[in-house]
Parts: sequence; C-alpha cells; structure tokens
Amino acid sequence: SSTLGMYRRFMLLFLIAVIPSLVLLAAGMHERFSAIQRNQNELDGIDQIREVQKLFRNVALHRRHTQMSIASPESELDRISELGRNVDKTLEALTSRMRLPESSAALSQITRSWVDVKSTWKVRDARANHGAHRDVLFQIRSFSYLIGGVSGLLLDPDSDVYYAVDLGLNVAPALRESLGAT
Repeated sequence: SSTLGMYRRFMLLFLIAVIPSLVLLAAGMHERFSAIQRNQNELDGIDQIREVQKLFRNVALHRRHTQMSIASPESELDRISELGRNVDKTLEALTSRMRLPESSAALSQITRSWVDVKSTWKVRDARANHGAHRDVLFQIRSFSYLIGGVSGLLLDPDSDVYYAVDLGLNVAPALRESLGAT
C-alpha cells in the first residue's frame, strides 16, 4: 500500500513537471507551423505577382500596338494577335494557379474587362482604345496590391522583403508606365 502511494505521488509530480513542457512544446510547434504557412502564402504571392507582371506587360504592349494599328491598320495585326494570345495564356495560368481565394473575384473582373478590350479594340477610336486598356492595366495593378496584401508580402516585417516588394509593386510598374517602356 505504501509502495502504491509512492508510485501515485511520483506520477503526480511527474505529470505536474511534464504537462507545462508539453503545452509549451505544442505552442512552439503551432507557431512554427504558422510561420511555415505564412512563408507558403508569401511564396504563392510572389508566384502570382510574377504572373501579374507578365500580364501587365502584355496588356500594355497590346495597347501600344493597337494604337499603332489605328494609325496604320495592317502593319500590327499579327503582333496584336500574338499579344492577345499571350494575355490569354497568362490569365489562364493565373486562374489555374490561384491559391488565394480572396483574389478570384478580382481576377474574374480583369478577365471580363480584357475580353471586352480584345474583342472591341478595332471599333474604338484611339482615345477610347487607350482608355479601355488603361482601365484593364489599373485593375491589374490593383490586383497586384491585393495579392501582396493577402499573401502578407506588403506587411512583411523583414525590411529587405518589404522594400523589394514595394519596388516590384509600386516603383517599377509606375516607372515602366511613365517611360512608355512597357
């Protein structure tokens, strides 16, 4: 009977000593898994932003070539068709790789706007064509910000990552657009 009492005391002391350690271990593991998930979201965001930048570049090139086509109709048609196919492929790639559900509605809106621009650019005058392309480009830039925010890239505590993302989402597209080097 005294042996059993001693065994119970030992187990009670053992559990009192081990349970806090197990709770701390579980909390630490949860934090590590959360960090891994955060990193995966950031990687997904980087992949999507890379595709969005291709999309932006191709729509901007499409705009430039449709403007040139309005001036001399036949010279740019092959290039415009190629750029249209590039935009379609990039939209398909983004749609198939969409891992951030918050972005789906915005991507659907971009796709609808693009289909409208692609199908009606020939019947628009230069100003209306430019405006329609500009609207799609604005939606694409907004989509980049959405991806950056949802993936956690815009608020990354690491200053190097934050400034790299800022450069990719803000500075480079604005500079490219203002220089007309799209």
